[in-house]
Amino acid sequence: MTRRELDRLRGQHPRLEADAENPQKFYAFTSRAGGFYASTNGAESFAVTESGLPVAEGFGGGFGAGSDGGNVSVAPGREGDVWISIRSAGLFHSTNSGGAFARTDGVRQATSLGLANPRPAKIIRPFT
Repeated sequence: MTRRELDRLRGQHPRLEADAENPQKFYAFTSRAGGFYASTNGAESFAVTESGLPVAEGFGGGFGAGSDGGNVSVAPGREGDVWISIRSAGLFHSTNSGGAFARTDGVRQATSLGLANPRPAKIIRPFT
């Protein structure tokens, strides 16, 4: 699928996210169709990597995930570490650039997810 073809999914409100470590990787998810797409060429083209994700129930807008209840988050510092929150279905995680997702146990609903790198450790030196 080319970027132009991905643009045609606008009616399904795809979420586009760049990989935090690899500038050539981009990810797109449409919760209305339950499809996840990955690009390895700077978003020039996309391939379906997972089509078995839940389809989100329709929502009329709201916090975190727009109108259709799906959101993509990419972990900083780890290439290919992708999370999808689906308001009506929970939280899903992939460590292989979206090749496969596993549902996170115990999470039935998720509106959004924020990921960040930890602060660098401070070295405390005693006075000498």
